[in-house]
Amino acid sequence: GQGSPARYDRASAMADTATMEQFKEGSLVWVKATTVPGSSPETLPWLKARVASSARNSSPNEEGRVEVEVCEHSDLADIFAFEPGSFPSQGTRAEVDAASLRARTEGDSMVEDLVNSDILHEASVLKTLGLRYMCDDIYTYTGSILIAVNPFIPLKSLYGPSMMKRYYNTFLGESSPHVYAIAEQAYKSMLIDGGSQSILISGESGAGKTETAKLVMQYLAMRHTQESPGRREAEASEAGAPPVQYKDEQGQSVSPFTAGLMRKRRNSNPVEQQVLQSNPLLEAFGNAKTVRNNNSSRFGKYVDLKFNKRGQIQTAHIQTYLLERTRVVQVSTQERSYHIFYQLCKGASEEQREILHLKACSASDFDYLSCSEVLDIEGMDDAEDFRVTQKAMSIVGISEEEQLDAMKVLSAVLHIGNIKFSDALESDSAVMDGSIVKDECERHLKAAASLLGVPSDDLEQALTTRTIVAPDSTYRKGLSPMDSAKARDTLSKTLYDKLFNWVVEAVNKNMDSNEGETLSIGILDIYGFEHFKKNDFEQLCINLANEYLQHRVRQA
Repeated sequence: GQGSPARYDRASAMADTATMEQFKEGSLVWVKATTVPGSSPETLPWLKARVASSARNSSPNEEGRVEVEVCEHSDLADIFAFEPGSFPSQGTRAEVDAASLRARTEGDSMVEDLVNSDILHEASVLKTLGLRYMCDDIYTYTGSILIAVNPFIPLKSLYGPSMMKRYYNTFLGESSPHVYAIAEQAYKSMLIDGGSQSILISGESGAGKTETAKLVMQYLAMRHTQESPGRREAEASEAGAPPVQYKDEQGQSVSPFTAGLMRKRRNSNPVEQQVLQSNPLLEAFGNAKTVRNNNSSRFGKYVDLKFNKRGQIQTAHIQTYLLERTRVVQVSTQERSYHIFYQLCKGASEEQREILHLKACSASDFDYLSCSEVLDIEGMDDAEDFRVTQKAMSIVGISEEEQLDAMKVLSAVLHIGNIKFSDALESDSAVMDGSIVKDECERHLKAAASLLGVPSDDLEQALTTRTIVAPDSTYRKGLSPMDSAKARDTLSKTLYDKLFNWVVEAVNKNMDSNEGETLSIGILDIYGFEHFKKNDFEQLCINLANEYLQHRVRQA
């Protein structure tokens, strides 16, 4: 049953007393920056401080409050590279609620697992993650969960065959935190327990979820080698034979594990190659530059890898969620549309340009792309990426004829975006108060119609009229130029959405296998959550999905 109000008052009083005892005069604390004068809205979340004086009891309203003094140096300011003037200076004092303070220690915590921290709260977690980040230790455990902080620069020493060897056949926690350790744990648990596993990758936009998913898939695709590292050396030693020498294709000595990976690549299962090649393909069609990230996934995906009892990948299935259709027709000034459009404009051959009506055309010639100020990304070669995309399409089993058909749809979308409308010059008995395609846009209308394989008159009619079916007759009503533009954009978004789904289905179809598979590892790369000044319905659904997943993780 519920206790009396008096019991709750006593418990509350005891809690307040304990809080005040913890924060005596001189205690080291973290204080919320927003409670200290001189903090801007973009300032640090927490500031280093010390308790200057204990609670004032002159007034009942001031009970449980202490005065704090900001310290000279803030580790978080260095870690997160805040401008010096964006937070209060040394000696600034403020009176705050004692309950809002967090305990602080002088020493730095660099623990690999936050569970082992002496003090665990938001400020200490931020400091630990930040200190590790400054040492290029971007991974940190919190129990069985891996926290990854995106470095936004390549850290080649963290990945590759030598690092895979370090986590080969290990258990979680035996080596430093790493995404390979999570993949290895899922793989071992699948084989030992005989049950399917799931890896959930979540975070805000730009956090590095797509790259993390790729690293997990690369590790799992290469995990099953014909022999474990060192086995042949042990057998050779027992037989009295000389040590086994491993060499790469250039004759250079390599480790046994690296040799196993090289042999794995040469004799890999086609499904494993298709799994890896599906990444650049889906990135081309589903990723774009955003304000936070040059290669942001604008869709969520679930990759289900099926294994046999020996741990070999037999088949895979990709399921996608919530493609951002709006990006096809509307792009912010500092962002880009989907990579594949820019790749096509820069990388198409002369023969392809002739077929696709792209001769002498560049990305700046198309309204859907030129509405942004960013057409090129530093460090990204769209022409070369187009060749990579075509190669990936071939590897996953999409024929050259089908590839050309896909390019036709892409080009048609670009030409449709250049179609503009004006009021009809004269009335028609079938089309009342309608609109027509502007004369200067006729070439784009004809190009789009040709690429889609429909008569240009039919396409114009579909964009400028609405068909109304009555019980006794069918007639068409003309659309205003504004409504025709909306119909144009709806058609473009639908075409691209259908094309994207077709690419995913083609990948799945060619990765399908009739061989028996009994185990699986699912990798969920969920769409990043964001908060804009104006959120549309798509973003609401995305954020809701992320909140629900976070809730499930906290319950687990």
